[in-house]
Amino acid sequence: MARKNRDYWRKRSEQVQESLLNKSDIYAADLERQYKLAMTEIQKEIEVWYKRFAKNNCISYAEAKRLLNTNELKEFRWNVDDYIKYGQKNAVNPYWMEELENASAKVHITRLEALKLQVQQHVETLIGNQLDDTDNLIRNLYKETYYRNVFELQKGFNTGFTFAAFNENELDKVLSKPWTIDGIEFSKRIWGEYRPQLVETLHTQLTQTLIQGKAPDKAIQVIVSKFNTTRKKAANLVMTESAYFSSLSRNDCYRDLGIEEFENVATLDTKTSDTCQTMDGTHFPLSEYEVHVTAPPFHNYCRTTTCPYFNDEFTIGEKRAARSINDKTEYIPGNIKYREWKKRYVKESSKLDEGDLLDKVKSLFQNPTKSKVNEFKNELENVQNEDVKKLLSQSEERVNFAKSTKKSSYFNKDEKMVYLKDNADSSTVAHELFHEIDNTYQISESGMIINQIESDYNRLKNMALGYGKEIDEMIYSKYPNIFYTNDFNKTIVYKEYRGISDIIHGMTNGKIDLAYGHRQKGYWNGENALAKETWAQYGRMLYENNDDVLKVLQELFPETTSEINRILKEMIK
Repeated sequence: MARKNRDYWRKRSEQVQESLLNKSDIYAADLERQYKLAMTEIQKEIEVWYKRFAKNNCISYAEAKRLLNTNELKEFRWNVDDYIKYGQKNAVNPYWMEELENASAKVHITRLEALKLQVQQHVETLIGNQLDDTDNLIRNLYKETYYRNVFELQKGFNTGFTFAAFNENELDKVLSKPWTIDGIEFSKRIWGEYRPQLVETLHTQLTQTLIQGKAPDKAIQVIVSKFNTTRKKAANLVMTESAYFSSLSRNDCYRDLGIEEFENVATLDTKTSDTCQTMDGTHFPLSEYEVHVTAPPFHNYCRTTTCPYFNDEFTIGEKRAARSINDKTEYIPGNIKYREWKKRYVKESSKLDEGDLLDKVKSLFQNPTKSKVNEFKNELENVQNEDVKKLLSQSEERVNFAKSTKKSSYFNKDEKMVYLKDNADSSTVAHELFHEIDNTYQISESGMIINQIESDYNRLKNMALGYGKEIDEMIYSKYPNIFYTNDFNKTIVYKEYRGISDIIHGMTNGKIDLAYGHRQKGYWNGENALAKETWAQYGRMLYENNDDVLKVLQELFPETTSEINRILKEMIK
């Protein structure tokens, strides 16, 4: 058998890469078409809505907040039922399905709510399709890159052996590993970045246009601009992820076949970047494979690939492939076709374990936080402050909930997601929703309450001086009933006062710790950290509605509580 030279492997690798990435090119082009189509449909929805309810293409915010009449509500429910049927057939995300089902059951829907839901349906459909299609593309690309490289190597050495096909469980593990600098894998980028940005732009622009009483032209321009930006990002994501997983698959293939070195192969033409021109022909030990450094992709839209780099003694029969099913090898002709080879040598391995499958189904369709959210909703009815009740109810509808795998519960503004620990209570839900309200209305960023917080802190310092004590000592003597001695003989506040403890912890940059506070190093030095936590802790205490706690809160922080109460009333107007 004549040994294949270096140019043979370079040429074959380049041809295989071009063939596989052409599929990504086709999908990226189709994805851009889907974005344009969704934008066209959204524009139609807005224009139809204005023709129906506006006069001279203008409508006031008050008019937009009017409830749908009986016939309009009936028509709205028909639309929502169609959305639900579509979602059931196409596995639309369960959180949106739940929101649709809730909307379908509502007796009162405003004109604006109806419009927002109708336009968001287009975003949910677009993003859902993008997520599924991108996932399928990457899965198939990873498998086909691996199989194609095994095929080329077996054909090049005229040596065939049977090996196990990938199952979905293996591919899940491959695709779920983040590789970018920010540690976000592609499905979370689509779901947690592109989707909320588009939805927020739609809702914000529609609301602002109505408040200003203007025609929708400007809002549509902003929405179109956002869609165009996201469309380009989405296409770039497809090509970048395709290049990475194609590269990863080749690396895995080389490792499994015992290949010890790889060579970079760039397509040299007028479009080739300086980096790829420099890296072309370089070869490294497989142990030094590193994306962006020694191996492609080196940049966005990178088409550089790799091929095996052989020493004079290497033969494919020296080592058994990691995925090989048995020890049998056989001669295969150099002109064997890929389909014939795949049918003969790629065999389905054991199916996904039934227990794994059950766990996967549970993780997809069961929301472990549902009982906590239901408890929060039930207790929300008992909240005395109607402004707080309304704001929390609205916030709860804007977010989704999931189980937190971190040390604490938290709100993720990019994903519009509240993550809850197993031990989180309903007041923690309220606390995190107040973080969402802060983010939506930009309370802490506006600097509305930080001056009052600083003023109250200075007041506390002066009061403590009057007592001849430190702030914590003054609070101990003034409010002895809010403290108890724990098993370690330490005096700390009762849990009901944890919000007050956290605010004081922040005011003093962690110097005074009454038992509760954000103790992560440097936390209180974060941007607007004190204002954010003061706002959220105050929201928690208003939700809990404990008169004794609220009395102490008012006495310790009179200016802050007064300002927050004023803001709450303004927000509801």
